[in-house]
Amino acid sequence: MKKNLLYFVLAFYIVYLITVWVKIPDVNFYLKPFLIPSLIMYATTRSYFSGKEILMQALVFSTLGDILLLFSDYNDFFFISGLISFLIAHIFYIRLFLKKIKSSFSYPWVFVSLALIGIYLFYFLSTMWEKLGKMKIPVTIYALVISTMLFAVIQVFVSKTLKKGEILLLGAFLFVVSDSLLAWNMFYQEIAQASFWIMSTYLFAQLFLVAGWVNSMKKREID
Repeated sequence: MKKNLLYFVLAFYIVYLITVWVKIPDVNFYLKPFLIPSLIMYATTRSYFSGKEILMQALVFSTLGDILLLFSDYNDFFFISGLISFLIAHIFYIRLFLKKIKSSFSYPWVFVSLALIGIYLFYFLSTMWEKLGKMKIPVTIYALVISTMLFAVIQVFVSKTLKKGEILLLGAFLFVVSDSLLAWNMFYQEIAQASFWIMSTYLFAQLFLVAGWVNSMKKREID
C-alpha cells in the first residue's frame, strides 16, 4: 500500500510535468498546490521515524512557497514571500540532516565539499550579480542557505549514517539545480521550457529527499 502510494505520487508528478511541457497553464495552476501535499500524504502513512515532525514542517513550508509563487507575476510581495517560505523549508531540512551528522563529520570531506560549493556559489552569484538589482541580498542569503543544505547532505552521505544517503544526495543536488535554473531564468537569461526543467528538478528533488529519508529509518526509530 505504501509503495503504491509512492508510485501514485510519481505518476501525479509525471502528469503534472506533461501539462507543463505542453503548456496548459490553467491545469498547472490548479494542480501545483497539491504536488507537495501528495508527498506529505505518503510520509504520514509511514510508521513513526526519526525527524518526522521536522520533515513535515519542511514540506508544509514548501507547499506554501509553491502557492505564493503562483502569484509572483502579480506582485513582488508574492515572490519574496515564496522565497522566504522555501528558505524556511531548507532550514528545516538542514535541521533534519544535522541530526545524523552532529557527531560524525567526515573532516576531509568537509573541506572538499566546502571548496566545491564555494566555487559554484562564487561563479553563480558573480555571473548574475549586476542583473540581480534589489534582489542581491535576498538571493545571496537564499543561495547560502540551500548551499548549507547541500553541504549537510554531503556529510550524511560520506559519513554513511543513512542507508539511502545516495538518494538524499541526488535530491539535494537536484534542489540546487532547480533553484539555480529559476534564478538564471528570472534574472540572467531565459531558458527554453524553463518551467518544465525547474519543476521537474524540483519535484524529483523533493521526492528523493522524502523517500530517501523515510526509507532509511528503522520501523520505529526514535529521535
